[in-house]
Amino acid sequence: MEESSLVYSLHVKSSDIHAKLMQQLRDTNDMFNDNSKSPEVIHFKGKIKEMPSDEYNTMSSYLKKIGFSQNDIQELVKPYYILEFDVNKIKEGIFFGILVLIFGLSQLIIEYKSKS
Repeated sequence: MEESSLVYSLHVKSSDIHAKLMQQLRDTNDMFNDNSKSPEVIHFKGKIKEMPSDEYNTMSSYLKKIGFSQNDIQELVKPYYILEFDVNKIKEGIFFGILVLIFGLSQLIIEYKSKS
């Protein structure tokens, strides 16, 4: 089985990515209904985390309702989700942390020199 055939849940915080995913969902539906072009691929960064059992059960129940067999669900759906995060915010946080560290060190140096 190819990795791309696995089904993961997505936890998306960014409204921009959420809007793109909703458009991709509509485009995919159009593609299956009237053979239009394939939807755009959406790239984002995230972390794979273990899915809570209640969420996994909800997803499995939904897939059963729409026609997937229990064997299909066990083979395709893995109990993980992708938690999307914004790499730029992490970079900003690191930059801010470095600035605070530099400021703190400069204050210590100034105080040390004033006591000597």
